[in-house]
Amino acid sequence: MAQQTFSGVPGDFTAGQVLTAADMDLLREFILYLIKDGDEGDTGEVSPLILDLGSDIVDIVGALTITGDYDFTIGTANTQILAAESGSAAAGAVTYSFSGDTDTGFYRSGTNETRWATDGADRMTLNAGGQLGIGTVTPSTLGGVNCHIYNTSIASLLVDQGTLTAQIAVNAAGVYMGARSNHVLSFVTNNAVRMTIAAAGAVHVNGAFSKGSGSFDIAHPTKGGDWRLRHSFIEGPQADLIYRGTITLSGGTATVDLDTASHMTDGTWEALCRDPWTMVASSGNAVEWSLSGKTLTITSDTADAVCSWLVIAERQDDHMRGDDCPLCDDDGHFVTEYEREGDPFGPVEEAAT
Repeated sequence: MAQQTFSGVPGDFTAGQVLTAADMDLLREFILYLIKDGDEGDTGEVSPLILDLGSDIVDIVGALTITGDYDFTIGTANTQILAAESGSAAAGAVTYSFSGDTDTGFYRSGTNETRWATDGADRMTLNAGGQLGIGTVTPSTLGGVNCHIYNTSIASLLVDQGTLTAQIAVNAAGVYMGARSNHVLSFVTNNAVRMTIAAAGAVHVNGAFSKGSGSFDIAHPTKGGDWRLRHSFIEGPQADLIYRGTITLSGGTATVDLDTASHMTDGTWEALCRDPWTMVASSGNAVEWSLSGKTLTITSDTADAVCSWLVIAERQDDHMRGDDCPLCDDDGHFVTEYEREGDPFGPVEEAAT
């Protein structure tokens, strides 16, 4: 760097002078003058010092402290503006820390790997493969993993919107996912809600639901203790609906309104059902019956016969004919045999085994 001379500056130094401890105050005043107040003409105007060192290197041995309400800017855009030498940095002695809190901050833990530490312990690691580890210094490289959260008690991810708090958590008991506050849990694909679990526990599927098998499983209603009771779902090759009841004839005849008997609005049964099948029985009595629209008419020679009736019909509502029901054809009939393209329930592609 070319030598510069200044007039009217604090300090009186000569060329080649070796500074001693007694000269430190004068040197400090000189440096402060250059940085804050001075210029070559000593006009008194504020003129920050700009040092152009070219390819020279400046070594500062000891601590460098910058104080004051001013920004500290290094370099220009698109350049490596700050580089620390590789060394023995660790969680308890990080490279970039805070005054009075030297075991908290950021450091390079190895080639192409960085870590964040607090209270002298590693908390977050970003490795060469781009995997982020929270609570672990060895984030998983299992295919598709970008963020690995580890905790021996409960490993979790919390999302807080301000009024809704949701969490995905793993502990020794299993995997938990849901809202910690009183809200529903929704599963969405293609920006549409497909399934919801209400805060009270009710589950609703908006599209088609398929299963390998199914049942209800409840606390046993009479045995108590740890006993459970379960029944299998009733299944068949059609999307059938079942209506049943018992009626006592009056004067040898009776009618059943299927909307009324099913607690539905007038006209609902006929909009919902097609191809009905009916049967009526009365113990020890001969009965006849007919179904017209939603009205089941029962007759018998026994004036006050008690009759049990059953109506089974196939669903025909718009859902069965729409895109929300891929289990049915365009006419809404259930498709029992099909050839699957690919395996939608198979393993994740390229996942490690």
